[in-house]
Amino acid sequence: MSQWRLGLKLLRREGFSGELRWFVLALALSVACVLSVALVADRLDAGLKASGRDFIGGDRVLRSATPAPAEWLAQAHQEGLAVQTTVSFNSMLFHGDTLQLASIRAVPGDFPFYGKLELTPQRAPAPGEIWLSARVMQLLGAKVGEVLEVGNTRLTVAGELGQEPDQGFSPFQMAPRALIHSADIEATGALLPGSRQQWRYLVKGPRDAIARYEAWLNPRLSAGQKLVKPDDQGTQVGKSLGNAERFFRLASLAGVLLGALAMGIAVRHFAERQTNMVALLKTLGASRRTLWQLMGTLLFSLTLVGALMGLVAGSAMQWLTLNLLGDLLPADLPPPSWRPFALGLAVAFFITLMLAFVPFLRLLKVPPLRVLRRELEAGIPPWLTVPVGLIGLFALVWGFTADIRLACGLIGGMGVLMALLALLASVLLRLGSRLKGPHALRLAINHLSRERGSGLFQLAGFALALMLFGLLWAARVDLLEDFSTRLPADAPNRFLVNVADSEREGILADLHQAGAITSDFYPMVRGRLTRIAGEAVGEDAAREGVDRELNFTTTSALPADNKVTAGQWLAGKGEVSVDEALAGRLGIALGDVLGFTIEGDRKSTRLNSSHT
Repeated sequence: MSQWRLGLKLLRREGFSGELRWFVLALALSVACVLSVALVADRLDAGLKASGRDFIGGDRVLRSATPAPAEWLAQAHQEGLAVQTTVSFNSMLFHGDTLQLASIRAVPGDFPFYGKLELTPQRAPAPGEIWLSARVMQLLGAKVGEVLEVGNTRLTVAGELGQEPDQGFSPFQMAPRALIHSADIEATGALLPGSRQQWRYLVKGPRDAIARYEAWLNPRLSAGQKLVKPDDQGTQVGKSLGNAERFFRLASLAGVLLGALAMGIAVRHFAERQTNMVALLKTLGASRRTLWQLMGTLLFSLTLVGALMGLVAGSAMQWLTLNLLGDLLPADLPPPSWRPFALGLAVAFFITLMLAFVPFLRLLKVPPLRVLRRELEAGIPPWLTVPVGLIGLFALVWGFTADIRLACGLIGGMGVLMALLALLASVLLRLGSRLKGPHALRLAINHLSRERGSGLFQLAGFALALMLFGLLWAARVDLLEDFSTRLPADAPNRFLVNVADSEREGILADLHQAGAITSDFYPMVRGRLTRIAGEAVGEDAAREGVDRELNFTTTSALPADNKVTAGQWLAGKGEVSVDEALAGRLGIALGDVLGFTIEGDRKSTRLNSSHT
């Protein structure tokens, strides 16, 4: 117990004075940088996952153009998962002499698992009822309580359909929406061979069961089928958010490494200052175990104090960040989990171990004879700091960025920059030694020449700082350009869909009166590519784009905001122009005859041009 008491006395004497005070402050700064970014990312991630579940209606959603095999549903039930099945299809609604194409969705009574299905009046859908969006009610002139013909059956209008949890799955849905109960699907006669439906299977259950089912299902998915996650990062927006998160991680890494540089300098000076004390303790009979406990107690205590200070400062920085962002973030973000705090503590102890290992090892290896002969040093070479520092730096960068190429590039770039700066410093010191200037300047130059090791360490810090700031600036520019190029400068603010013929003139007049700039109205239909140059393509074809429906429109002249990139603009019937990017993904060329299926009708056209 005496060594522990001695360690505590050493802590009281040296802990918050001299070099170790700066060690604690630098450690607190590093932890605060890590924790603040980790807390914001964790809360945003939790909020996005929660809202993502509300958005898709379940923990996972299987989308398919055909009914899923019974084996898949049986496997879900075997894992203890709950499954809801919904079917979407287009059908005509008849109300007296008025008819209207609508996108009808059949759902069970307890739909959805997450989120809210907005109905007026608010109650669960029941068999024999149909819920209409405000648009359908307007077009049909239908009222609550009236009867509509839906395919081969008649359903009573129960109320108005508002927001659906996963309505965003169909951003290009042209037809207005309607909702019926799953028990009425067969009576409508809509599920016929060759008809178009969209099946969605909502899955809910414990996280581990969801993970097992996902691993089992993914290898069995084919083209035209997709398993959607709440935090799906496959979209362009998801990629942009991921890039932003990596940028902030890199920014926090810069703070960590600069703090680690200050800690390294402080630990090195402290170890040098305590060399004589350790030698004296060895002459008094202190064993290696006693010295390890002594220095370990000191180091552990300082690390713990610095980490706790960093946790408090990081929490405050996170609160300040969220308040500065203001309306840009949701007001009801969930509280953070324990992971960011665990990460802050782990980073604190890792940095301390990495920086203090070699100086303290050399300190404990000091021979007792140093009490009499001050020139004696430990048997540990000073250059051992270099590989330990490189390994620790690589681990930090890799852990923060999850990119091994970035870690290797950063370390390699820092090495090259440090070598160039070292060469430049050596040349300047040689030239400076020949200068006949003030006495103070000559003394400073001579001191730098004698302390080349310390100077090289600090030079490495400057090189690291320059590398990080340059990398952060480049990443910031690329990130802003990435965000700015997601949408063109002249992208429209609003879209109008499903405008009836009788409403076009009135809508255009109102928009022009309000000072809005509008484009022409374009018809839009959905269809599927079936043949390319006489070759049949199926959902299992090795082409990106043939496994989903495409949008088709017609126009008499090339729109002003489009330009022909290849071929000649359409001259007559039987010709088609395809977007340049889509043509590249489909692997089609000018002159190819393309076959399409549009609303059950087969069409053949020749690719005459491509456009942007």
